[in-house]
Amino acid sequence: MTNNLGNGYISKKQFLFAVGCFLQASTLLTAFFIRIALRDSWIMVLFGFAAAVLLVLVYSKLAQYYPDKNLIEINSEIFGTFLGKAVSFAFVLFFFNLAALNVRDVQGFVTDYLMPQTPKIIIIVTFVAVCAYAVRC
Repeated sequence: MTNNLGNGYISKKQFLFAVGCFLQASTLLTAFFIRIALRDSWIMVLFGFAAAVLLVLVYSKLAQYYPDKNLIEINSEIFGTFLGKAVSFAFVLFFFNLAALNVRDVQGFVTDYLMPQTPKIIIIVTFVAVCAYAVRC
């Protein structure tokens, strides 16, 4: 399989695989809602998966209608200049927030279970550097 990221785009299968991996990793972090849902926590995972598949289908259809544009350009095209930029800003802000939460979860796991004496900032910087290197490569 060839890497098609030279132009900055990924295929639908790659996107669906990435969403699936994200969902699988998220299900491993269910400790915060298991006390609320108890035996029904599997239903939450199914609802999350259904919502993610729905979003993948919407993004795939938008990518077909606007093949040469990224999501921010598509938002400006659909919602107009001002509202499109606001929606794009909220979207980017959401993913920065999500990235910060994931970094915090990894840091908490490592300091709680693997290396409790290691300073938190060392773990966070190392994890972010490895992720940045992986994205760059």
